[in-house]
This record gives sequence, C-alpha cells and structure tokens, in this order.
Amino acid sequence: MTEIRGPTFSESVPEAPIGPVTLAIDTESVKADIARYHEDGATPPPGLRYVPIPRKYTNFDTSGLALAVRPGTQTFDLQLDPR
Repeated sequence: MTEIRGPTFSESVPEAPIGPVTLAIDTESVKADIARYHEDGATPPPGLRYVPIPRKYTNFDTSGLALAVRPGTQTFDLQLDPR
C-alpha cells in the first residue's frame, strides 16, 4: 500500500507500480462529484472538497512530481508550489 499526501489530500494506492513514477493531480473532477451530491439533495462527505491547484500539476509532462515506489508500505508527502 502506498499513500500519497499533499497539504489538503491523501490518496492510497493499493497496487502502485514498483520503481520510478511520475504523478499528475486532478482536482477538477472533485467539482463534478460535489455537484452530484448537491443535485441529489445530499451533503458531500466531510473529506470531499475542491482545492484549486496550478494547472502544471494536472499533466504528467509538466507536474515535476516524481518519486520511486518500493515494495511495502510507504508515505510520500508532496509539496506543491502555488505558482
């Protein structure tokens, strides 16, 4: 199990590939998830919130986010530049 954490999110990846990986982050899809809850008259879960991030992080080629996954449980803390 690999956990990837940022200032406002945490994501567990049960079968992450072993070795070097490049990451991209999508927060735009959360807006649609939240809208669906509201359309159904429901309240989104407390941990589900939209956080805008710089566009460069949404693309594998421009994110600059890379790490090496090893076997076993790991945690990676990501620091995103707000620019």
